[in-house]
Amino acid sequence: MIALSRAFMYAGASSVVASLWSVDDEATRQLMISFYSHLRDGLTKADALRAAQKDIRRSYPNPYYWASFELLGDPGSRADSSPTVGSQPPTLRSSPSQNLN
Repeated sequence: MIALSRAFMYAGASSVVASLWSVDDEATRQLMISFYSHLRDGLTKADALRAAQKDIRRSYPNPYYWASFELLGDPGSRADSSPTVGSQPPTLRSSPSQNLN
């Protein structure tokens, strides 16, 4: 997975969230919705991922469901585009990693 993440970085992505192993679809959906919600609330990418993992741990305490996700690249800045207040999180694509430019 590191090679694919690096490919996104070399292609110009400022950061990438990727999973280190195959993960449960429903837990991942909930984690990504939580992640984007925290980004929309103003947290940095690293803090938003940490908060989303903490949120998911309530429903899925086993680390298999939440610990595989890592943020590579720029951890300290907000997402490049700021969604408007009240907007919905981005539609999730069935991709092994999400490009978070």
